[in-house]
Amino acid sequence: MPYVGINKANSQGFITTVKDRFSGDDSTTDFTLSQSASGVGDLEVFVGNVQQEPTIAYTVAGTTLSFTEAPPTGTNNVYVLHRGLSKQSILPPADLGSKNYSTTGTFTASNFSSWETDAKTSNFQTHKSKQYFVDTSGGAVTATLPDTAIIGDEIRFMDVAATFDTNNLTVDRNGHNIVGSAQNLVVADERAAFALVYYNATQGWLLKEK
Repeated sequence: MPYVGINKANSQGFITTVKDRFSGDDSTTDFTLSQSASGVGDLEVFVGNVQQEPTIAYTVAGTTLSFTEAPPTGTNNVYVLHRGLSKQSILPPADLGSKNYSTTGTFTASNFSSWETDAKTSNFQTHKSKQYFVDTSGGAVTATLPDTAIIGDEIRFMDVAATFDTNNLTVDRNGHNIVGSAQNLVVADERAAFALVYYNATQGWLLKEK
């Protein structure tokens, strides 16, 4: 089964957002990031699960994250999400072998509408070119993909409650392959933010990270 988050046996692929955790001590204001950032817009920063305001609460220069006030003492109470960066592994099916893949049709870049204003808290049907906030704090949620798709169709999801790791998001394939596998996609990565792009009948929906 394709899997986003902690890799499971027999996974066909998984994607993990780049993130850092630090422990505040009520005195340290500078922390070293695992990846360089070009500006505050590259990061989402949380202290004690409260999102911090860029520039006012913190600044960044390369790999140095600097707070205006030292975060309070706590274990891993400082959480940093790197926008636009990911560590991704896509594993081909065991029986892939030597095959040629082709597709027909015209590729058209997706034009997303705005994000859906209400977070999805229960099972829902997705639509192409839509972007969904998903809140699984009240329990696991299943998002069903469209029954028809053409090359370039794209759908985005975001974990707004940081609970995908405890209450998973399942993407129901609805008859299509996901990452070349005829199985649903399970998302178990806290703060996951990702997109699925349709390619063809063989590969189906492929993972994309922005």
